[in-house]
This record gives sequence, C-alpha cells and structure tokens, in this order.
Amino acid sequence: MNQKVKSIGKKVLTIIAATAVVVYIVYAIFHFNRERDNSLCMGVEVAIMDSSDIQFIHPGDVKNVIKDMEPELAGKNMNSLNTTLIERTLVKRLIAIKDVEVYKTPESKLRINIWQRHPVLRIIKDSGFDCYIDSEGKSMPIPSLDPAYVPVATGVISDTFATNTLFKFAKFLQKDKFWNAQIEQIHVKYNGDVNLVPRVGGHIIEMGKLTNYKEKLDKLEKVYAEAFPEKGWDIYSTINLKFDQQVVCTKK
Repeated sequence: MNQKVKSIGKKVLTIIAATAVVVYIVYAIFHFNRERDNSLCMGVEVAIMDSSDIQFIHPGDVKNVIKDMEPELAGKNMNSLNTTLIERTLVKRLIAIKDVEVYKTPESKLRINIWQRHPVLRIIKDSGFDCYIDSEGKSMPIPSLDPAYVPVATGVISDTFATNTLFKFAKFLQKDKFWNAQIEQIHVKYNGDVNLVPRVGGHIIEMGKLTNYKEKLDKLEKVYAEAFPEKGWDIYSTINLKFDQQVVCTKK
C-alpha cells in the first residue's frame, strides 16, 4: 500500500514539475515579447534574398520607403510598428517585389527580407509599350535599375499572346541551356508567324506559328551540329522550320 502511495506521489510531483516548466516558458515568452515591444527601435536591417540572381531592388530603395512611412523610426517604440502595413506598402511602392517578410528582432531592430520578381521575357510592342513578363506569367513594368538579360519579343503582340504563348515559349527557352544562350529576339509578324534572331549565326529562324516549337528546334539543333561545323555559321540568311520533316536553308 505504501509503495502504491509513493508511486502516486511521484506522478503528482512529476505533473506539478512539468506544469511549472510550461508556466515558466509561457511567462518567459510573454515577458520577453512585452519587453521587446516596449523597447525602442534600434534601426532597420534589409536583406535582398536573391540579389545574386538579379538586382532590381537595392536595400536603399527599401529604407527610403520606410523613411517615408516612419521619418523618426530610430528611437520609436517597437510596439507601435505595424509590420503588416509595412509589408503592404513596400509591395505597393516597389513593383519588383515578389514577396516580403517584415518582423521585429530580439535586438529591437526592424528586419525586412525581400524576394524579387524574376523576368523571363521582355515585351516591346510596335506601339512602343515596354514591359517584362515575370516567372509567374504576369506583366511587370520595367524597373529603372539594372536590366534583366532575357529574350526580347517585338512586333504585333497582344496581352493574351504575351502572357500565354510567348510566356510558355520563354520558359521553354530558359530551361534549355543551349537555346537559352542562343535566342536573343522573338519577332511576331502581323499574320502571327514568329521569327527568331539568334545571338550567333547571322541568320533568321522562321518558326511559322509558335507551335510544336520543341520539335522544330530539335530539327534545327541537328542542322547546327551536322552542317554548320563544315559550312560555317554565316552562310545562310534564313532557316525555315515551318515544314514537317525538313529544314529549308536559304544561302546569303
């Protein structure tokens, strides 16, 4: 009987000890957060998380927006800073932002992590309208900072054609190491036919309609591999891929 009482007593003590630990942790977290929120802001930290890939946004741009929102940020009570509002304002003001994360650090600083939108294609219409199409197929105004080295599409281009057909083609080019390096310009004619301008070769690639482009470019890649090493890259003015099972080359 005494053994049973001792066992129950040990369990009760274990439960009490565990409860005390939980209560202490909850209190510590609450106390820490309250102290942090009541502390004064020591400044802003900005990190462009993908700056090695592209540089549309610089930390100074982000700090300028914050300065417009909170001119006297340093020394301001941390509890008064609305991180959700800051995130929304940054996305609205800086068009190249894809995602943003704003939070308060234990050191009483405002931490801002930025991820940028990544263009896959630049659109320059005959009307003069100029924009990027980003990696999610959305139109994106041209930022005033560093340009993105992506294929340029010119000519008669509707918004639907740009964000659908051309976007899918640009994604295809981006995933293919050879064609990503080779294709510099995509020109859309009035009848909907598409010509490609390569970086190397001095010729025009006539695709016809932008369908079955993988098969068409596979045929051209074979021509490049078999004929061009012997005849040279500058011998042809046009290479026509419109026809099934054949590639028609026109000499200069």
